[in-house]
This record gives sequence, C-alpha cells and structure tokens, in this order.
Amino acid sequence: MRSGLVRSKPSEEGQPREPSNGIRGCVRDYIFRHMLDAVPGSFKVLICDAHAAAVLNCSLRVHDLMEHGVTLLEDLMTPRQPIISSPALYFFAVEDASVSRVIEDWMAKDPYRDAHIFALGCTPDCHLQQLARARIAPRVMSFKDMMLDFSAPEALVFHLNMQNEFPQLLSPLSLPTRESVLDVAASRLVAVFHAMNNGVPVIRYQSRSSICHGFARNFFERLAKLCYDEPDFKRGADSRGNPGADNR
Repeated sequence: MRSGLVRSKPSEEGQPREPSNGIRGCVRDYIFRHMLDAVPGSFKVLICDAHAAAVLNCSLRVHDLMEHGVTLLEDLMTPRQPIISSPALYFFAVEDASVSRVIEDWMAKDPYRDAHIFALGCTPDCHLQQLARARIAPRVMSFKDMMLDFSAPEALVFHLNMQNEFPQLLSPLSLPTRESVLDVAASRLVAVFHAMNNGVPVIRYQSRSSICHGFARNFFERLAKLCYDEPDFKRGADSRGNPGADNR
C-alpha cells in the first residue's frame, strides 16, 4: 500500500487506537461511516488530491485505511495503473482541475471496477452537470458531498484554512468581496458542526460590528438550510453515531 499521502509515525505502532472524541475523532468517524465503510468490500483504491490528502493526514493513519478495506492510496493528479477488479473512491476538492482529472481517468476505458465520488465540500451545479455528461457517469455507484473542507489538527482544534482571506476583512474592501469571504467562512464553520453532529449551536456575536453581524446572519442561514436538508442534524447523535431523541 502506498502511504505517501498519509503519514504513520513509528511510535504509534502497537499503541491502542485514539478514542473517537473531540473534533478530530468526529471527523475520523465521519470518514469511516460515510466514505470508507459506505463502499462495500475490500481492495479499495482511494484516490485523493492534495486538499483531501491534507484532511486525511490530520485524522487518519495508514492502518486506519487498511482496516477499512483500502489497500492502495493514489494521487489524483499523477498517472496511475488501472485496477479493473477494485472500486475507486475519489476524494477531492471540487475545483476545475480535479473534476477534469476525474473525467479524464474514464475518458477512453474503465480503469476501475466502478467509481464512488466523495467531494470535499459542496459540489456546484456546473460541476455536477460536467460529471453527468462524461463517460464516467454510468460507472458512478455513489456520490456524496462530504462537507469536510476544514482541518482538525488536534483533538479539540479545527482550522478553516483561510490564512489569506481573514486579513482581507480588516482592509477597505468592497461589499461583494467581503460577503464572499464571509460566505466561505460560514460554509466551512457549518461543515465543522455537521461533522461533529452534536446538534444546532447557539449563535452569539458582537452586535455593533457589521462584520460579525453579517457572518452570524450567513452562518444562521446555512445552518437553517442544513437542518432542512438533514432533519436529524437538529437532534445531534449519540456516541455511536445514532440520531438523538427529539425532546420537543
């Protein structure tokens, strides 16, 4: 198994698995339940771009992948040998280059038994239509927006990966530019709560700040949409990932 994209420290070998607590544990369990274990069988090929590999690096180790049926980890952007007997799990950020690369994989022939697509964030309609028109479409057995476009480097720490965007909020920007930055930040923060699956948070913000007010409004609207799309999110889940009881 190739392990260039996921690191495994020698000191970790033989140690018990880290308990599934904190944000990083929630992300790990979410990946297991909704991606790796959602594709039945063994000898799976996991194909990632750099953004998805960074998420895996924060949450999983090589033996975690092996225990869940992944025998080969590949880089989406590099040439690969076809393995027609194995299912391919594509995990990537929905960008033009990554989507085009997935389509190119299946342009002339079937390199894998079938395809399972897991988008790191939310897939725009334009990219959905692009994939639907491509030769890969009949071979796609499952498609899911994972909503994992953030990183969890420690058990109780998460990062929105917006180092270059946040300073722009303090500079004199046009309103559309500022709204765009707030929209991305709100989307990624919703993704954090979605992965944790502990129910709807209470939103508090500094009312005299237009930036805080705009972000809180955007965050609330996205949370409301998530609750509409996934009603179980409002109740959260227990330690086993089962939906919580509705106490209304």
